[in-house]
Amino acid sequence: MAAKHNITVLTPNGRRPAIEVNQNTTILEVLEKTCSKYNFNPDEYDLNINVTICVQMESGDRQTGEFAPTTSLEAILKNLNIEYDIETVVIVYTQRKIYGKEFENLTLRSLGLGSGKALFRLMHRNPEENKEQAHVYNIPQKPKIFETIDDDEFVFKRTPATDPKKSKVLDPISLIKAEKESHKKCDTNINETQTKVAAEKTLKESPSSSALKNEREDNKKSKLSEDIDLEKHEEVENKSLQEVPEVQIIGERDALLFNQAGAKPMNQNPVPDSFFEVTVNDIRALIRDARNAQNDAPLSTAAMRQRDKDNAQMEQLRKYKTVIIRIQFPSQLVLQGFFTPVETVQTIKDFVKTYLENPSEDFNLCE
Repeated sequence: MAAKHNITVLTPNGRRPAIEVNQNTTILEVLEKTCSKYNFNPDEYDLNINVTICVQMESGDRQTGEFAPTTSLEAILKNLNIEYDIETVVIVYTQRKIYGKEFENLTLRSLGLGSGKALFRLMHRNPEENKEQAHVYNIPQKPKIFETIDDDEFVFKRTPATDPKKSKVLDPISLIKAEKESHKKCDTNINETQTKVAAEKTLKESPSSSALKNEREDNKKSKLSEDIDLEKHEEVENKSLQEVPEVQIIGERDALLFNQAGAKPMNQNPVPDSFFEVTVNDIRALIRDARNAQNDAPLSTAAMRQRDKDNAQMEQLRKYKTVIIRIQFPSQLVLQGFFTPVETVQTIKDFVKTYLENPSEDFNLCE
């Protein structure tokens, strides 16, 4: 059985009827169903599928509108009353840069937009900077491996590439044989080294004085390098501690005053509008949770429900003992203080009055 869905159609009289369709429904059937509801003649009307376009400017403002897929980018910007310089303007859509000279001939359909929603980022850049692609990391080349033969000659040594087609299946019997052979080779190598060491001991009863001097010099150099590294590490730590700004409390409630204009902006990725749309699955989950909560909840009186509510509030008060309140002034100065959850708005206003030039002047606090 084909799944059924509802689509919304905007009619000439401003109504938005919900038409039930499935995967086999045609556009003509949707038109006929819509016209039958309002006694329209289907031969006189047609269905147009629009695309919702949101243009985000450099200031963060957004302009939204619905357009046909055949609409050009130039017509969209004119309809939204967006002013731009054709020489420096750039629109970014799905990591693609569209320059101002292309706006006249480029339509939404050519960008693959036949329906749905899309977000365009409009910005102005230097024409020379537009040639460079943003957010591209140049991969460093691997260092070449050289094998030294003489003092003045180098030979390039290539590592052989492994061919996955020539890889063989491991055989446990062959692995055991190879392990035994490796053990035998190790034993022979150990015996050879022991004989060599014994022969050297017989020839040299004591180490030479030059070797001992070289070892002592190497130890001194290693100690000096370790001391230098420790000094550099301490200097870096001291610099990092000096860079931390000092926080000065200016009054009661650990009051702080700082300028919002000097704060560095945080990188925030814009959330698309589709993130906030409630889907059919979300509604089903909400209904299911509400039914489960209603079925699992025990029978209780009004006094019991009020007691549970009071207990939940007391639990929140125990969990959050203090609250940080920040008041931003029109001059972008921010006043910060600590309060308890049970204090009122009047307490906050009294706190602000103590830092005003004219405390008797009335003011309002807005969220």
